[in-house]
Amino acid sequence: MKQVLVELFVLLLTILLFLIGMTQFHQPGKSRSSAPQNIHYDVYLSQTIIENAYKMY
Repeated sequence: MKQVLVELFVLLLTILLFLIGMTQFHQPGKSRSSAPQNIHYDVYLSQTIIENAYKMY
């Protein structure tokens, strides 16, 4: 049961980070050249969170 809760939490966090990264494309004030770097950072951050969550349990 605890494993299922951890996986759901990690999945929700990953989706949230992905959506935050995608909103970078829709901000007219920012240049498009900075958007891919933000998305790569979000993917790296979500992978790090997943790895840390699995180390905890």
